[in-house]
Amino acid sequence: MKKKEHMPIMSIEDERFMAFTGLIQWTQGVVLQSKRVTLATEQITKHMAEPATDANYFTLQNQFLNLLHCEEHYFIISANKLIEHREWIKELGLFKNVDFSEIDSFPTQNIKDLRDMREHIVHYFKGDGKVKERWVIKAPNYSADASSRIDNMLGGRLDYIKFVDAAERLLPRLLKELIPYPPNRL
Repeated sequence: MKKKEHMPIMSIEDERFMAFTGLIQWTQGVVLQSKRVTLATEQITKHMAEPATDANYFTLQNQFLNLLHCEEHYFIISANKLIEHREWIKELGLFKNVDFSEIDSFPTQNIKDLRDMREHIVHYFKGDGKVKERWVIKAPNYSADASSRIDNMLGGRLDYIKFVDAAERLLPRLLKELIPYPPNRL
């Protein structure tokens, strides 16, 4: 078998710039998307507190639940992209003065699993998922599948409130760093 050749699509300076700005972009994305999850959660909670008065009650409830599930999925995508960019900037030696220990404390495989499983949910529901044995997670107090939410735990794996809190603390530190502009962009 022929060895795959590594063919960069940009200069190392451009790559450093893209990784740097991408990490900031996805950290901001996590923060913004968490607000959307919170808003969708508030909408469904408020709706379910109201008495069912007509046939539209359950239709509206389903719409709110569908919106919430979408917003949670977008949050997981953002969290996964933050993790991907964190790994990328680490390889490139960027943000050497920034403490990432809080973000690094989250189990990256759980975040990647959630992103992959929710992205390919149809395959899992049909029994074709890549890691079917990890679809359900069993914790001491609950059992959850990747499509569920238990309190703040998305898919039983990621406490989105704790993750966004870590991202909110990280963001100002990222924004203080000097942007590694490529020479052709100065």
